[in-house]
Amino acid sequence: MTTGISRSKRLGEFLKSRRSRIQPEQAGITGSYGQRRTPGLRREEVAVLAGVSATYYTWLEQGREVNVSREVMESITGAMHLIQELAIQKGCTASQLALAWLLEKGEHIVPIPGTRSLERVHENLGALQVSFTNDELAENERTTPKGFAAGGRYPIG
Repeated sequence: MTTGISRSKRLGEFLKSRRSRIQPEQAGITGSYGQRRTPGLRREEVAVLAGVSATYYTWLEQGREVNVSREVMESITGAMHLIQELAIQKGCTASQLALAWLLEKGEHIVPIPGTRSLERVHENLGALQVSFTNDELAENERTTPKGFAAGGRYPIG
């Protein structure tokens, strides 16, 4: 089943929406040059922060079909503080935030995180204490539309 929009395009839309939310000062960038025509960080600034070329990051944001390594995605998400920022605001870990968001999706969603550590079990249980406002839930839905994380192993629907 396809949605008409490729996974690469969804990734590009997601990256662009997150980039637009971060002001240069929040990323430690001061004294930037020229007038900003769009809100948030410039593509080049994200690329520098993530340690990737501006061209490569631009291709990702444009939704071009390129192979993205886990390391590159972690670098980009780390540079933009995608989950950590909200987790800090909520006073929880990124893992707790992700589990809490899944739990908010409804009773038909049952996250089953795997762990061998009792410490992680206790951390995961902390997700039950995390709550979201309706605005936060709506924003998550807008920036991570249905099918965003779908793939061959986990198809949409």
